Amino acid sequence: MQTEINIASSKSAYVDTALHDEAAVRALVGVQQLTFRKARGSDALALMVASAYIAIRQIIANAPADVQAKILSEHGVSAAIGSTSKYTPWIKVQWGEHNLKGEKFLDSAGKSRTLWVPDRNMEIHHHTMESLEERGVVSDDLKVVTKLIMADGGSVAIARKRQRDAGKATREVTETVNEQKRELFKAETSGEMVDINIDRPDDMGEYMTILVRPIADCIGFEVMGIVDSDATAALTKLAKDQFAALNQRKRDRENQQRNEREIERRLKEQEERIIGGLNAEQRREVMARAAEKVQAAVQSKTVSPKAEKAA
Repeated sequence: MQTEINIASSKSAYVDTALHDEAAVRALVGVQQLTFRKARGSDALALMVASAYIAIRQIIANAPADVQAKILSEHGVSAAIGSTSKYTPWIKVQWGEHNLKGEKFLDSAGKSRTLWVPDRNMEIHHHTMESLEERGVVSDDLKVVTKLIMADGGSVAIARKRQRDAGKATREVTETVNEQKRELFKAETSGEMVDINIDRPDDMGEYMTILVRPIADCIGFEVMGIVDSDATAALTKLAKDQFAALNQRKRDRENQQRNEREIERRLKEQEERIIGGLNAEQRREVMARAAEKVQAAVQSKTVSPKAEKAA
């Protein structure tokens, strides 16, 4: 019964005849908008990001490594490694709250602590902080840093733009690597040329995927149709799968060619050392002896067993 009374009371609390007036409704909405702007608006967010940027730069520049590691561990946050932004761990520490259910975890020292829950939605702002650093922003003036953020459209706009640029750069690098693998695949493989009687689609790419069925008791295949008129993705996968083996084969061949060129170079150097130290008469004698040896070797191969026995 008590619950029903509370519910009824709660409903009646919303009744306000003054809100029948349009101006009153607009005023109420305006109050909520102002509250949002103060708490989560672009200006408030820029101020928050600027403050965190300055604080993180100060921590990284001044706090001993063991102190940083200890504080991160107390919040269950891992230090930045690899491609992780140096700002990300401290964003997790500064923007979050303890688990409302009081769940526990053990830090690196084995001490039980209340679970810290970072606000994952705020992690994107490491892009804003990296952008500020890349632009050479080293000011500890909160107003100055905030103004710089707002001048570029706010922290969210900066973060999303940098995120898009980073994604584009990653895709470009990936495509470059894929193209290199495709080129290696094409250079190191060759297939039998076949003439297939099939209509070529207007949107045909450089490569196509064709579905074939092996014919029983026959070495041929029945062409069922075109599966994909642009099979670049399939080629990329094939090249990627065989890249290691093809690349090794190419290296082995190149190493063998280098070894052969080195042997040839050394033999030529040796010959030049031998001939180079002789005068003209000695060179003629060496060449004559070499010619005699060659002639004798040729004659020994052409002489018949009977002639050899008669001799």
